[in-house]
Amino acid sequence: MKEVQSSRNRYRYASRLRSLLFSMLLLPSMAAAHDTLDFNAIQGIFRASCGGGACHINQATSGVNLTSYETLMASTGAQYGGPVVVAGSPSRSPLIDKVLMPTPEHGSRMPLGAEPLGELEIDMLLDWVSDGAIRSHLPMRGDADEDESITLTDAIRILQYLFTGGEEIRCRAMADANHDEEVDLTDAIYILNFLFLGGENPGDLSAEEAEACEEGQELSFESLYENLFATTCAFSSCHSSQARKGDLSLGSLEAARSELVGIAASNDTADAAGMLRVDPGNPDNSFLLRKLIGPGPGEGNRMPANATTPLSDAATGAVREWILAGAPLEGTIAGVPDLEDEPSPPIDRMPAPPVPENGLQVRLPDFTIGPRAEREVFYYLRNPLQGADFDGDTIHVKRIDIHMRDDSHHFIIYRWAGGRAPRAGFRDIGEDFINFARREFVTASQSSFQGLAFPEGVGLRFNRNVDFDLNSHYLNLNGTEPMIGEVYINFFFAEPGEITTFVEPIFDTINTINVPPNATRTVGDTWNVSRETHVYMLSSHMHRHGIEYGAFLTENGQDVRRVYLSRDWDDPVNTFFDTPLVLQPGQGLRHWATHRYNDPPSPNARPLEWGLTSEDEMAILLGYYAEP
Repeated sequence: MKEVQSSRNRYRYASRLRSLLFSMLLLPSMAAAHDTLDFNAIQGIFRASCGGGACHINQATSGVNLTSYETLMASTGAQYGGPVVVAGSPSRSPLIDKVLMPTPEHGSRMPLGAEPLGELEIDMLLDWVSDGAIRSHLPMRGDADEDESITLTDAIRILQYLFTGGEEIRCRAMADANHDEEVDLTDAIYILNFLFLGGENPGDLSAEEAEACEEGQELSFESLYENLFATTCAFSSCHSSQARKGDLSLGSLEAARSELVGIAASNDTADAAGMLRVDPGNPDNSFLLRKLIGPGPGEGNRMPANATTPLSDAATGAVREWILAGAPLEGTIAGVPDLEDEPSPPIDRMPAPPVPENGLQVRLPDFTIGPRAEREVFYYLRNPLQGADFDGDTIHVKRIDIHMRDDSHHFIIYRWAGGRAPRAGFRDIGEDFINFARREFVTASQSSFQGLAFPEGVGLRFNRNVDFDLNSHYLNLNGTEPMIGEVYINFFFAEPGEITTFVEPIFDTINTINVPPNATRTVGDTWNVSRETHVYMLSSHMHRHGIEYGAFLTENGQDVRRVYLSRDWDDPVNTFFDTPLVLQPGQGLRHWATHRYNDPPSPNARPLEWGLTSEDEMAILLGYYAEP
């Protein structure tokens, strides 16, 4: 132990000098900012001294395998009965005992049959163990989820990104496990081979790759679109695929790729000056950048119109650097800050309602609605009930409360019915038209608060792994400032056995609306049943031209009695039947909607038809039923 202490004293008093010598002479690849050694710095000692014959490289001898960091730290010395490296404690690490002491506590001094390690090599090992036995100062290749380890979740993270609309990979180099400069299926396979089939360790990033990831110096047009254009420009009232303000659609990545670069500006002033929407290599002649940083006379308002504040310097700088780089639509460019890390300005959020004691609260994140505009969005929510405190594979819900701001037009919860999952984040209605083949209605609200409480013994049933697609529509038509939209949803769980009747939704749409100016029209449809059906609740949905919605119980095409009536489009009546409305085969619900088109005269007025905005109309019968 005297020699161990002596070496530790040498380490203590000469560490600064050694660190300087190592960095200058022995470790040119180490980042100068690091004061401690990592495994990469000392691995050469093991490979030069411990790999001959039946030793410790590419195999385990006496329980010790020095091939990689993982094998070393997992090694348990057969003679010592414990880990060969104890991070932070050289005196308790058999590895140090075996290479330092002329007579180790067990067996012979290492390396066996060769000259002992030199003083400098021993001191490096002492340094490394004393400083915590660090694996690497550089990120691990293959660590796609950036949790500083390579596990099955990294392969899953890559697969979700590629095939199920998972979140963007922040540092693509870390996900590039096989070093081919692409992130694809082969990287997930490479990780699985390494974990389970003895495949090669992906290794670490280079210092240059690590620096680029750390500083966010890698930007693709896809990332620029997802983190800037999609969140600030592709609104239903602005540059969605339907609205096309300025004859420009940014409603999808494909639209942005085809409608930005090399296209003449639609603004007359900018077009007369020869400006393009994006002029590759020339930011000063790119009208897109001009609109973001401050347009001139005759060039319209600053964009984005829906933002509570102008874009940050980092965001507009990213656009400028992209244009300077030639506005590439594929690949990446360097030297651009990571837009995903941009801080959001403080927002006056609505107060959160109390969380149910036996239930779960879900929040739709805030989104911005510009002045004199409306916005309708979808937000895909993967497995929101996964962590719920409920026994079994299904969760029983007896009540759903929806809390919104006063300016919400509607909020709808859809159950995702299958197919490829949407991309993460908000999707404006222009890029994702309602496809009911992929969505199943769950519940909805048009008022700032709505409680859907089923009669005793009645409720909904969800698979624990259910995915929801949340649909929110806010109006700011009279506002002069941007506003924030957000929604809270409280799910109240029933005890096992409390619910005996599980209901399914009624969602019957009338899409034949056609009302000429200065006219009133009624449209109708019938929801028929083929077997005994119990209806527990009815409601409706219209827009501002709707003046009446009703439903009759019918039998063989004849009205029997009225079962529903609402004359308030903005806050429709919810009719609950404590004793269910029973329909037999041959019966149904004939429902109708009446719309009055009495807007001020306009020379370009068109008939009022079914559509998504507040200027269009809808007629939907909503409710819940069960087939006993």
